[in-house]
Amino acid sequence: MNRRTKSLLWWEDIRKKGMLRYFLVNGMLMACPLYFVFTVLLNVLFSDPEPVLHTIIDALVFGVIFSIASWIMMESRYKRMTK
Repeated sequence: MNRRTKSLLWWEDIRKKGMLRYFLVNGMLMACPLYFVFTVLLNVLFSDPEPVLHTIIDALVFGVIFSIASWIMMESRYKRMTK
């Protein structure tokens, strides 16, 4: 099985599980914590403290934007590959 076929099968499986699940898993459970940890680490390294609440809100916004953008990108790639 080639890479394109694997990619199509993977995305079909993701689509079956639904957009909401994708947003929750990829945006809230993966992107938000990654953004939060990275931001806190940079704040510690560069001695630029930022309120934790502000960082949490930024992480949530990043997670939503990341998941929406990646869903749109993958959908357009899927539709282009299945034509």
